Amino acid sequence: AIDKSLMRLGFDYYFDKVNDKLYYKDMFIKLGLKERQLLRILIRANGAIVTFEDLEYKIWHNHTISNSTLRTLIYRLRSKLHYDLIETISNVGCRVTINE
Repeated sequence: AIDKSLMRLGFDYYFDKVNDKLYYKDMFIKLGLKERQLLRILIRANGAIVTFEDLEYKIWHNHTISNSTLRTLIYRLRSKLHYDLIETISNVGCRVTINE
């Protein structure tokens, strides 16, 4: 039986909500601090689109970042995952694929 703290994402990915860890099948995927924050925000949105402005605010709070900073973070996170797990909606935001 699958542990209740594990949230099933798409493409055989699981997120351990208690320990903030991502797994592909049973393999742990190491994520950086900001990558984990980004993924956690998207997972909490439960498949809804999170705007780029919201992501920026939730990750960097009131610090000004360059336009490429968030893009680069999303790119880095995506490069560690199945490409379609995180969907980017042009000029709007992102969402994560969740299979519950």
